[in-house]
Amino acid sequence: MGAQNFSRLGQSALLLMGIASIVGCPQVTSSSQRVEPSPNPSISQTAVDLASPVSSIFIASETETAEVPAEHGVAYTICSEISDWQRPSEGDQAKQLQADARYEGALQDDPLKSLVDSFWQHRVLSFATYGLSARVDPINFSGLWTVADDIWAECYSGNEGERINSGEIAEAWLMYHRVTSLSWQDGQYVIEVEPSDAGVQVIQFERLEVEENLPILVVDAGDQPIEVFSGDW
Repeated sequence: MGAQNFSRLGQSALLLMGIASIVGCPQVTSSSQRVEPSPNPSISQTAVDLASPVSSIFIASETETAEVPAEHGVAYTICSEISDWQRPSEGDQAKQLQADARYEGALQDDPLKSLVDSFWQHRVLSFATYGLSARVDPINFSGLWTVADDIWAECYSGNEGERINSGEIAEAWLMYHRVTSLSWQDGQYVIEVEPSDAGVQVIQFERLEVEENLPILVVDAGDQPIEVFSGDW
């Protein structure tokens, strides 16, 4: 109950003492609670302890970026998995690209030749943008054109391209590997994988940073790094 102001000068001392005896400090009820931070540290949080003094209450602004913990699990989805996929032979790959009018006359010269070679030689690709080619070129250059319809239907049938370009999610292609865990450690995404004799996985995961170049490390069960090639171009 708050203190009352009395304007009458003629109030009796007894009345004043009675009022004073029932005026107390505000009490925190059992409904007071702390709004805990979301498991997703990329979202600005409003952490308010209703039982704390005003000076200790912190409200994050909408533009403030929450600090990402040094080690943090990262949510991911395997949007496409073709367990029996094998890369086509080099001969079949060359025929496929040469038959595509978009690459006519440019496959033997840089910069396209070096780009095609990099996609072909790597077994792990990362993406932080959807790109102007809408995945057509990376799929063709990496040899995934044999399963292109499956990947497009399973990974890009909704607004995934927009979410990638807005920095909400990123993507990795794991060829001849399967993901076992994904975490944020020491300022980078760490994807642990196990090798396989065949197959490809396309995984999409939430982004916890806003870097232009996706900070990513892929390691096997023995913590040995596997080279990652950025498919953004």
